[in-house]
Amino acid sequence: MRKTGLDMQTLLQHIQNIQLYALLENCVAAHCNIVIGGPAPELKMELLRHLSFSIAPDESISLYEDNQQFNHDKINLMRKCHDYVADKDYSHSQFIKAALKMNTSWTLLPQLQEPDMQLWLGALSTGMKFITAMELDDAEKLPDRVCSGIQNTGCDADAEHINRAVYDFIDVVVLVDYAAPGRPQITQAAFYDRENGTNTCTVLYDRENGKNLEQIPERLSRRFLKSGTDD
Repeated sequence: MRKTGLDMQTLLQHIQNIQLYALLENCVAAHCNIVIGGPAPELKMELLRHLSFSIAPDESISLYEDNQQFNHDKINLMRKCHDYVADKDYSHSQFIKAALKMNTSWTLLPQLQEPDMQLWLGALSTGMKFITAMELDDAEKLPDRVCSGIQNTGCDADAEHINRAVYDFIDVVVLVDYAAPGRPQITQAAFYDRENGTNTCTVLYDRENGKNLEQIPERLSRRFLKSGTDD
């Protein structure tokens, strides 16, 4: 038997990640709001970039980036893409406000900062669709992270209101990290939902705790069916 250089556990995790990437692509097609966390900024950016190319060609994009590496307008000449390059005179908040005015189909935010979290939640409440990267070390702790981030800016934040908003407007949270040098891997994936006043966070995958990809929540399956994607 030819050796692959991968032990069985690593091979299973590799297969698991392929399934997770396919699931996340379906989430984009179903217009889910996605948050990407993890310790490595370059991995969050790369996953955001990868998912952004699952956006339908006829849907417009607003993008805020440190350097022009997405190139949507060059790859798909028919796509309407508003590309903003970060500088000291143009903040994340200004970008979110501009995206609100333009009413683009998707807003891509490679690094959400604490001073912008309240505005971001407000934009989500209008129906805007985001793929957002941010500092987050546990997919299940997004509500706490957003609440503490808003409170750290000195805002008088109502924790219960913020918690409800996160469950209302965020659909998918995924974490990425290096399994080994040069080998990126999804480490967690969770789905958020609020139905009939009940908040639910379903962890579908957790590398550290051995949680494997299982049947996705029924409500997400219905969204996939409505959008014509396969789960």
